[in-house]
Amino acid sequence: MTQRRIRQPLIDLRTAHGLSQEALASLVPVNTSTYQRWEAGDVTPHVANQRRLAQALNVDQSIVAGIFTSSRETSAVDTTPSPFTHQQQESHDMNRRSFLNGMSLLASAIILPDQSSISSVIDRLWRQYQEMNYSTVLDQLPSAIAALQRWRVKADCRTVSGYLSSAYWLAGTVFTKLGRFDYALTALDEGERLAQEAEDDDLGVSIVRSRAYAHFAGGRTDVARGAIDDALIHFGWRGHTASPRRLSAVGSLHLVAATAAARDRDRPSALRHLNEACAISDHMPDDANYLWSAFSPTNVAIHQCVVQLENGNPRMAIRQGDRIIVDRMPAERRIRFRFDQIRSHAMTDNREEAITTMTTLARQAPQFVANHRECQRLLHQWKNDWPDHPEVRRLVATLAPNNHHIEQ
Repeated sequence: MTQRRIRQPLIDLRTAHGLSQEALASLVPVNTSTYQRWEAGDVTPHVANQRRLAQALNVDQSIVAGIFTSSRETSAVDTTPSPFTHQQQESHDMNRRSFLNGMSLLASAIILPDQSSISSVIDRLWRQYQEMNYSTVLDQLPSAIAALQRWRVKADCRTVSGYLSSAYWLAGTVFTKLGRFDYALTALDEGERLAQEAEDDDLGVSIVRSRAYAHFAGGRTDVARGAIDDALIHFGWRGHTASPRRLSAVGSLHLVAATAAARDRDRPSALRHLNEACAISDHMPDDANYLWSAFSPTNVAIHQCVVQLENGNPRMAIRQGDRIIVDRMPAERRIRFRFDQIRSHAMTDNREEAITTMTTLARQAPQFVANHRECQRLLHQWKNDWPDHPEVRRLVATLAPNNHHIEQ
């Protein structure tokens, strides 16, 4: 587990200006509890809030960024013990540094001749992600990022920064799916910095949502909810006047917030966020996929089932899920919905339905089942609970050994 470290330089700056925590939080503005977590070293603020904090303290943004960078590695991020040996972990650390800092060494043979080619490469990789081809994404993304970094020298920096931001966002999203939350947060931090450089608020909000989900998936629901609350202070929607990108970005924030609140058994907050998401989705077509969010009325209906499941109502989740048609959703969203239905059946002791559906899922989406952290946890639980079930033994024997396939 990473260790907490109080950010004394931030405290010194605040007190030098004669400000209380409450006063400085109101200037940013964020919730006081959120600011207190910054000082305590519990969480690192996203780039937009670092900029506002620097303005409130009347210092250069690089000073504030330096405070958080110096304590970044000791801030609580991923509380899950590593499943790898020391040698494997060293390999992960090396891959992480190469992925984030040494991209230019990986793509000497890659040439992107024009802006449309850049866009098509990133779009293709996002589609690969939504088809759950995680290994393809992680194999090709470093070279694409390296080529984009070279392109910045001779092209519109702001435009290419947007593409780079989307690429790092994609990396963070895949790492989250694989349960590598430390990698995910590092990539998402870089993606948000580049979104700011590109002056693309909608992209930045989407990355905040992905960071919140990474914290949620890693068991940090308080951090996830705090990040979303902060983002919603600054980025809202104004009905028909908002663009589809903004509606998708903000609507997706509410969906993650609803799920996190439900896991905390905060039903009023979960319902409030679901209602907000539902109101926003009324302005979206049912097959919308702006900013690769798949935010639409169907996705809201799926999250209503997820909230029921997180609230401990799996039977209601099953009943509501049986009425949802997901054929027009991206494959990743369809498969994730099926997996949540499997969880619901397992929680209601409908063992055979859960196992049968998992078998079908493994046939349709082997990379998802073999590499998705939650799927592997469920299979491990089934192995302990139902060790003599032949289909469980077959699933574990077929899929469990592939758990580290992509990460290695």
